Amino acid sequence: MTLETRKPFTKEKLRQFQEITNVFPKTELAFLGERIPVMYAGWGNYLTTEEMISQWSIQETPQILKDAIRSYGVSGGYFYGNDHDPSTPEAHEQSIIHMTAMAEGLMKLRGWVHADLRLATISEHPDIAQEVVKRLEDKGLHIDGVKTYGLACDGGGAAMIDAIADPEANGRQMVFVAAENLSGKSVPRENLAMSTLFGNGGGGTAFIPGEELSLVHQDLVQAYVEKDVRGVIEVPRVYQVDMLRQDHTPIQLPYWYEVKEGANFLFSDDVIANEMTTSGNTGNMKIETGPVFTQLVEPRVRKLLDKYYDLFHEEENIIRLAILHQPSKIIIEHIARKLKKHFGERCPEIPWFMQDTGFNNISSGNIFIAMTEAAKRNLLHPGEVFFFGSFGIGLSAHMAVVQLNI
Repeated sequence: MTLETRKPFTKEKLRQFQEITNVFPKTELAFLGERIPVMYAGWGNYLTTEEMISQWSIQETPQILKDAIRSYGVSGGYFYGNDHDPSTPEAHEQSIIHMTAMAEGLMKLRGWVHADLRLATISEHPDIAQEVVKRLEDKGLHIDGVKTYGLACDGGGAAMIDAIADPEANGRQMVFVAAENLSGKSVPRENLAMSTLFGNGGGGTAFIPGEELSLVHQDLVQAYVEKDVRGVIEVPRVYQVDMLRQDHTPIQLPYWYEVKEGANFLFSDDVIANEMTTSGNTGNMKIETGPVFTQLVEPRVRKLLDKYYDLFHEEENIIRLAILHQPSKIIIEHIARKLKKHFGERCPEIPWFMQDTGFNNISSGNIFIAMTEAAKRNLLHPGEVFFFGSFGIGLSAHMAVVQLNI
């Protein structure tokens, strides 16, 4: 286990965190400012990209496919073997342990005995949230309210941005946790490109929206959701409210949401499943995902940055950093090139944070890898404004211009 700290809390709190998170083969921890912990973790067995290609290729892998896999920019990841069945009670229990450990560790670091909880996952059943809350309560940690996001890769960022933008969430102690198991049967081994891209992992943070992280301006936030009618991306096939409970009442969407007509996207006022979208099955993702992401994301980043610079056009207001979901190196670099062409010197730096982390794509947890790496590298300073965004298959995207207030 590795622990990275830039501005550590007390030694006793760090010791507690390490004891709690020893359930993970690897954990990384850093701090934004002096108070906000950000972390990520991996579980299962670690394999390098070359080992994945060697073990999972049925026949000699064409060089062009090997080159494509390496171009994702990952150096390995955490995986379950072919015998892992995510539908078993044992797998279910393991997921509960992982989510509980991350939430507990973050609350102990903050010294919080109560908080709101936001969970993000597409690979786990939403009823896990109920058991996570129960176990935290058993540890003396009270959860004031919980919401589960099933927006695939967008889930972790969506949960944070919605909280930052929501006046009712402002000032509340909030813990955000993402956990995904995307190996084993979740991603078919015969699709070598996809199975080497996705693995197991998650992450989280704990902060007070509106105080420690806040919107720069109420117009500088947006969420976009659509249903992929072209069939390019098949996960999730349909956005729908979890059907475990039949008493869902749709509520009015927040002002920052734009939902494409026919997306079949609902919010619910249910205590557990509020603001949750899930299809209930994983399906298969096609390689065309990259171009679709680029077409979805880059114009929306550009639109929000243009709006920011219209409002704050002085030289000292240039945004230095953009923290974006990290699907693959080629996607991030392509988005960065197009934005650089448009904004020139005003374009924020858009780093590829996954390099040398020992992780590949862990879906909704990727945004926490990016936040942790930004903190470790001292890229985000108290008082600074940064661009924050996530996006996911389905399709959906959340973006905001945010200030770190500590």
